[in-house]
Amino acid sequence: MDNDRVASIIILTIIVTAIIVGGGVYSWQNVRYLEEKTDWTEKTEQWKNQVSTLEATLTNSQQSVEPLVTLSSNLVDGVFYENSDYGFTLEAPRDWRDYRLSVYHTDTADVLCFYFSATSPVCLFQINVYTPAEWAQLMPRPTYLAENNLYVFAYEKPESCSELSDFQCARLGEVSVIASSFQFIDDSLSNK
Repeated sequence: MDNDRVASIIILTIIVTAIIVGGGVYSWQNVRYLEEKTDWTEKTEQWKNQVSTLEATLTNSQQSVEPLVTLSSNLVDGVFYENSDYGFTLEAPRDWRDYRLSVYHTDTADVLCFYFSATSPVCLFQINVYTPAEWAQLMPRPTYLAENNLYVFAYEKPESCSELSDFQCARLGEVSVIASSFQFIDDSLSNK
């Protein structure tokens, strides 16, 4: 009878220990899950706030649309863009002749957004202009273009054509060529 009682106590002890350990593991994982869920909820809210801030900045900022200049020399029906404020030029294929340009300022850069349609204003080619101090603190960085004594120039473009029309997608394929045409008007300012 004592052996049965000892066996019952051992079994009961094992069951109680398993329940306590199992409950502890469950509680630990539940707390961890809630922390991760809260973390992702906070990150999602931060991203939504950043998007709202960028949208508000874009909407509230003074946007200017710069006209396109067609150049007949060294480009065969292509287009030429000159920015005298920052002292650079770009050349683009002729299909870019109807582009639009939106210029605005964010917390970290001045932005020149090249796009085509007012109904679908996706930046196909975005030049960001940073001070050297802004560039030094920026992570992750967009693709570096060039720098001069005052500014660092970089560019961004959509990663895919998933939200673009066929025309926009074809123009997206030309962005690298346009970026490679970036030149300073006054080469003496260049730090290349």
